[in-house]
Amino acid sequence: MINQSYQAGDQDFNAQLTSIKGSNPDVIFVPGYYGDVALIAKQARDKGITVPFVGGDGWDATQLYTIGGKALNGSFFSNHYSPYDTDPQVQKFVNDYKARYREIPDALAATAYDAARIMFDAIKRANSLDGKAIRDALAATKDFPGVTGKVTFNENRDAVKPIIMIEIKDGGIYAVRERVQVEGAAMPVLTETPKAPASPAESPASSAKPVASAKP
Repeated sequence: MINQSYQAGDQDFNAQLTSIKGSNPDVIFVPGYYGDVALIAKQARDKGITVPFVGGDGWDATQLYTIGGKALNGSFFSNHYSPYDTDPQVQKFVNDYKARYREIPDALAATAYDAARIMFDAIKRANSLDGKAIRDALAATKDFPGVTGKVTFNENRDAVKPIIMIEIKDGGIYAVRERVQVEGAAMPVLTETPKAPASPAESPASSAKPVASAKP
């Protein structure tokens, strides 16, 4: 593994990418935000680096593909949801949101929507506007059917729900590759999306070679 870093506002990543290329990685992990990620991906492709990039929900923005374009094709990031998920509940949310706000809802919109619905559900179950009663009802939330997945609060009152692994496809499509439970066990792959790799050795996040990590 080789680690490289950069500063907020950097525009030129060639020095880091030259070092990364020399390590011959199978994958490059960039846990940054979409603006940096897009520039890094473009400069990497210009240097002949063809391996996938992987990252987290900081990538979630339409501007990611607007800036990075085809350089991001075949890369992956984890997120709370994808507007291209074919689940009927997700598509209803996306269509209703687009009709009202004339844009595709991102993960912040989806999680805010789920949070509000969970609160309303807790108030209904508490059958009261008393703060303690609502608090207890929220803590008892189990398998709430949100657009970001089934939500349960654990003993620490943290929301436990799946994450979605997204593959970036040509044209900026964020295709759902698989849902992953908190424990790490993969749920069944959606039939409308590409099949998950048959073995860890075939996964872009699994590598016997060095894994490059670029961090801000």
